Amino acid sequence: MDLIRKYSSYTFIYVVGGGNVARSYIQAAANAGIDKQGQDMLGIEATRLNAMLFALILARNGLRSTNVRNIFEVHPYFLEQYQVIVTGGTIPGHTTDRVAVQCANKFGSDSVINVTEVGYIYDKDPRKHNDARVIEKIKGSELIDKWGLEHQPGMNLPIEPKAVQEAIEHKIKIYVIGPSIEDLEKIITGNGYKGTLILPE
Repeated sequence: MDLIRKYSSYTFIYVVGGGNVARSYIQAAANAGIDKQGQDMLGIEATRLNAMLFALILARNGLRSTNVRNIFEVHPYFLEQYQVIVTGGTIPGHTTDRVAVQCANKFGSDSVINVTEVGYIYDKDPRKHNDARVIEKIKGSELIDKWGLEHQPGMNLPIEPKAVQEAIEHKIKIYVIGPSIEDLEKIITGNGYKGTLILPE
């Protein structure tokens, strides 16, 4: 909250994921034999609940914030009315990572900051391999070659591959960092940070 207040001349758009809540619903739906589209719809509703909660917390703390159910129905001038706009998922097949990239393209930003629990992209899953190495900079095309482009509801990667593909198309950089306010501010100010930069190449 202090960071948002500090940079009051900025408009922040937060695209909130569904996290474990979404994955729990998706798994329950899969167990019940519900198809991928239905699973995605449940995940989207979880992101929207999280987004509404976050927007309400920000407003409760005196920030000009609002929750938008579908960010792509919003005209760009709408951004001028708020300091923070919070949104979640939109349609089945589009993760919140992809929504964030699409927001950057629609509203004229050349970068997206993706906050994750892990904080970096690694050469292999660090939760399974103790010798996993941090990747500080990588081309988006290399990640797509590594991960492929198949969409799975509730997929748990540092960034969704189709979001990376769209970022390449629109020349948008993606920063993957951990939940550190300091690193978030360092990206805003152009100073050093801990994380991975995905180049739109």
